[in-house]
Amino acid sequence: MISKFKNTKKYYYKLLKKYSIFNNDKTIKTITILYDSRDISIDNYRSMIKKVLNIPSDKINTIGYRNYVKKDTVDDNFFSKKDFNWFGRLKSNNLKKLVQNSDDMLINLCYKNNMYINIVNLLSKAKFKVGFFNKKNTTLNLMIDVKHDDYKAFNFEINKYLQILKKK
Repeated sequence: MISKFKNTKKYYYKLLKKYSIFNNDKTIKTITILYDSRDISIDNYRSMIKKVLNIPSDKINTIGYRNYVKKDTVDDNFFSKKDFNWFGRLKSNNLKKLVQNSDDMLINLCYKNNMYINIVNLLSKAKFKVGFFNKKNTTLNLMIDVKHDDYKAFNFEINKYLQILKKK
């Protein structure tokens, strides 16, 4: 029997074959933060990144993955596996709109290998993608190797490399 996860995985690898890392010289003015809501409190991180990069909070978008629970209210800033069809493609119009948003930088805060977050990361039209170091994730322009719960060091490294790359 074919499972939804197996089809989603096939779709992910198909997208990965077509994916190319594109880099531009534009400075960072807008950010999307992609995260797993089971691992991080996004409000704390959002205020930290706002201070470090000196970007207004209205220029910072968040997209969080959470486990599907029938009783949960629909929130535009979250997605779950129910937002994907059997073949791994996006069903949710809101998620499609968020992915099409061409922000200057996407920060992927997921340090675990999550197929759904990886697909959103691949489909994102962000111009510069940053995240934690992961041997399996080849879709980021910049991977930072720090402890997964040390967001202060992670932000420091993002700031340092953005200055080196003249994106700040």
